[in-house]
Amino acid sequence: MAVMMLAMMALASSCMAGGGPRSIILLIGDGMGIGHITAARCAGPGRDGRLAIDTMPVTGLALTHSANALVTDSAAAGTALATGVKTTNGTISLTPDGKRVESVLELAREMGKSTGGARSDERNLLDEARKLGFDVVETAEAMTASASDRIIGLFAQSSMTSERPEPTLAEMTVKAISTLSRRRNGFFLMSEGAKIDSEAHANNAAGVVKEMLMFDDAVRAALDFAKKDKATLVVVTADHNTGGMSVQEPNKENPKFTAGWACGGHSANMVAIYAFGPGAEQFTGTHDNTEIPRIMARLWGKRLN
Repeated sequence: MAVMMLAMMALASSCMAGGGPRSIILLIGDGMGIGHITAARCAGPGRDGRLAIDTMPVTGLALTHSANALVTDSAAAGTALATGVKTTNGTISLTPDGKRVESVLELAREMGKSTGGARSDERNLLDEARKLGFDVVETAEAMTASASDRIIGLFAQSSMTSERPEPTLAEMTVKAISTLSRRRNGFFLMSEGAKIDSEAHANNAAGVVKEMLMFDDAVRAALDFAKKDKATLVVVTADHNTGGMSVQEPNKENPKFTAGWACGGHSANMVAIYAFGPGAEQFTGTHDNTEIPRIMARLWGKRLN
């Protein structure tokens, strides 16, 4: 029996070692805390229902503090999730002493995986982009119709509304997946629900619910692909918690729930991690946010920074 157990353990270990994901989809709910998720559930499928995010089998928690503050800003939080490095508030993709660090997207590109369009001169001129072979699209219909492998979508002059002619986050996620997955070597995709944060800054519960439900549609789209593909890891998390939203009992004016707010800015609360697919079990427990891209790199047999 002992020999059999050891053999089974060795087999399981070897399967885990060789069973890393070919592709990774990271979905970030900007400012998304547990309260934001709960509000969306109550307003959407209902108290006893489940969001797409709720169906993900592996869950964990992430610490979000920056290198110099208990409460992170977006720059430092984004750097942690992209590079696996803590930095000071107000700093992007640099260590606190100014050293440039590599992102998990850059690592994926080095591995020959599909990512997004990259420009060596960092200029963003549309005429040059078209000459380089990019298809520049400005509406949902044009995005859907594009057959190019290189797409730049410019849908709004400032913040997007997700109203036509703009595409929804789910539609953009589906298009990105269908484009990036054409290559057999896999891909890395980050998709962000950016306006959850701005609605939470305004303590607008209805706005948070709207943005959360659209984000959940994007999560569902990613999961639908991953379930069919069987070689894609989907990870959902947040960069930080905004507003300290809590869900309370409903009243006559708000029959589904009422919202309480701790602040109009970011908080130091931990945020949730959800995972599905090869390597998902690595995200259980409590992690520093810098561990999220480092785990992804390790699942690809690489080391990040």
